[in-house]
Amino acid sequence: MYRKILANMTKISIIVMLLTFILVLGDLLLLVPREFVNNVGTIRVSVVDKDGSVPFQNWITDQKTIDQLSTRPEAISAFETGFGSAKHFSNTLKKDAYYVAFRINDNQVIKFTFTNEDTWRFLRVLIRDLIISFCVALLVTFLSSSVFTKKIIRPINEADPDADREALKTTYPELTPFVERIHEQEEHLRTVIKHRTEFSGNVSHELNTPITEILLASQTIEYGVKKNKLTNEQIQDMAHEISQSSKRLGNMVKDILELSKLDEKNIDLNLVSTDLVEMFKEQIAIATPKAKEKNLKFDLQANCLNKEGKFLHKIDQGLYSVVIRNLIENAVKYSKDDGTITIKLDKDQFSVNNPSLPIAPEEIDHIFERFYRTDKVRNTKTSGYGLGLSFVRQIVIAHGGDISVTSNGEDGTTFIVTL
Repeated sequence: MYRKILANMTKISIIVMLLTFILVLGDLLLLVPREFVNNVGTIRVSVVDKDGSVPFQNWITDQKTIDQLSTRPEAISAFETGFGSAKHFSNTLKKDAYYVAFRINDNQVIKFTFTNEDTWRFLRVLIRDLIISFCVALLVTFLSSSVFTKKIIRPINEADPDADREALKTTYPELTPFVERIHEQEEHLRTVIKHRTEFSGNVSHELNTPITEILLASQTIEYGVKKNKLTNEQIQDMAHEISQSSKRLGNMVKDILELSKLDEKNIDLNLVSTDLVEMFKEQIAIATPKAKEKNLKFDLQANCLNKEGKFLHKIDQGLYSVVIRNLIENAVKYSKDDGTITIKLDKDQFSVNNPSLPIAPEEIDHIFERFYRTDKVRNTKTSGYGLGLSFVRQIVIAHGGDISVTSNGEDGTTFIVTL
């Protein structure tokens, strides 16, 4: 684009310069003869011979002045060099005058005499014509710039963001980063809109489940009490159901709000140097009762410890406890019975491995999406509501890290977190 603009501006400049030159040159070539003809009766001309005689003059009446014409400095200079000029007081005109002399041949020169009035008359005409030339050149510049600018911008204005993207890059290579950036933003916007649409649908579905459970249980209690058909034990069970559904609903709303904050980068991280070994030990202790139900064991391996035997990293303790808790809870939930959950901490990463059935490759690509569950079971009492891993990923990214997962039949499933 730079080259095209430079080329077109060069064309405009050349056109304007040529036009101005032609106008000024034409004006000068026409001005002098025209003014000469218009003022031929008032122009003062003298032809002087080298011997001092004056064969022609049209304005001097004093013979003494006529005899002195060949001795004037402008005449002497003209005889010697071909041209001479001078300014001095004219006894005939009784005012200062300008004298210009040209050599006609070896023995004669022609002299012209001008007063200030003569000079200003020519200058006024010249200035007038120069102003006209400037205005014409300015108009041509404006029209040329308008035409060339429209020519430059037209491919951009008429370009289709998708169909003409490659054509536009070919026409203006300098715009390639800009075009690519716009295309990336469009793709990102489409992805965001798609995810938000899916997110809204999933949220509606997931929120509807506990709300329906609460509504059904409360209606059953209301009807049963009214008809006196429920026992105290049944009422207690349904009240417990309402309580559990309400807690799940509250936790879900809380997680959704936290995810929204992370999405909008609207969360302040309280980074503190923290020992991740201790954090894992705390979460392992909490998860141990559930693990014992499946006869699971934990194997915590920590490398690259400091002199105090700690694995220190600057993290937000509150948020990272969510990461560690979710990974351990998932490991316990999806592990096969009688296995070992292995946790490794090394340098700038840690991993959580559990002996589980392999996750299909097509599901791994979606495992961090919100409300996605690999077991496809919509029983929220046992399988959760699919926000945990999405929450984990957002927290890790907010800390500038990354998370990935591998899964196969031999090694089980491993989540790897880069700090």
